[in-house]
Amino acid sequence: MQQQPLVSVGIPSYSRPEGLRRTLECITRQTYRHLEIIVSDNCSPGDATEQVVREFIGKDPRVRYYRQKKNIGAVNNFGYLLEQSAGAYFMWAADDDAWEPEYIHAMLELLEKDESASVAFSFFDVHDTATGNVTDRYNDYLLELPSDDLYTRLKQFLLQPVEHGKANIIYGLMSRETALAAWRSVIGKQSGKIMPWAIDILFVFYLLSRGNLAIERVILTHTSQQPDSVGNQEIDKALSNKLRLYKLLRNYYHGFRKTIRVSEDLDMKQKKQLYQILSGQQKESMQWMVFKPFEKSCYGAYIQLRTRLSRYKRKAGL
Repeated sequence: MQQQPLVSVGIPSYSRPEGLRRTLECITRQTYRHLEIIVSDNCSPGDATEQVVREFIGKDPRVRYYRQKKNIGAVNNFGYLLEQSAGAYFMWAADDDAWEPEYIHAMLELLEKDESASVAFSFFDVHDTATGNVTDRYNDYLLELPSDDLYTRLKQFLLQPVEHGKANIIYGLMSRETALAAWRSVIGKQSGKIMPWAIDILFVFYLLSRGNLAIERVILTHTSQQPDSVGNQEIDKALSNKLRLYKLLRNYYHGFRKTIRVSEDLDMKQKKQLYQILSGQQKESMQWMVFKPFEKSCYGAYIQLRTRLSRYKRKAGL
């Protein structure tokens, strides 16, 4: 009898003990049993987070717990979990989301049936953390992204607004090898420096440059809306420091261009067209779409900063 592949589930956590409890309940109850479940506590204050994990460790030997000595930031905590994993397949599980019991089994079946897929994800809904009510379902938009044609797949991803939920694909199932390649490409030498804004979007873009998106057309994932998300924290920081905002945006767009540039399966014409989208030379400008939710704040600050930089360069004769 062929042994089932090990699936690693990495759970980054910070000071959400009740959300973490729900996540661990969902993951330990998965019908696919050959799992390693790794929790990285990003130096949460108090011991409530550790107590929750210790409770599950006492019941389930598949659960492992690491506590960071200091807060290493959300991005580095994600990377730490990936590096600690040992499975043939890997997924992150947020400490405020929930999954149906068959989620991992369904995702694994999709990947094993479709060798062209680099990541598998399911239909999902979004819950308000305060009321518990379903606020959004983006599954029609999700269906816009898969394509057997690489150029079409990347173009569709770039043109789809962020607010349609495409970043959630980072919580899909993928091979550990692919996840490591994507992570190292996106982060590169920036570890410990200013991280690109929207790492999750750049990560998913890289995944789609390596293969197709396989979708289970049943809602098996339930995500949560959090006002204190990492993306919003980065934007808030950037708005108070325009140079930081400029660097975040520069890194963000350079991340896309790097993935496009190194692709051996896109011809020069296709690369140029994707660059044009990123540069805002087409009507469906990525510069507008990415910042559409922040039109009055972040996008305005960005335009103002670029205008001032242009004036400075002209005065300096650059």
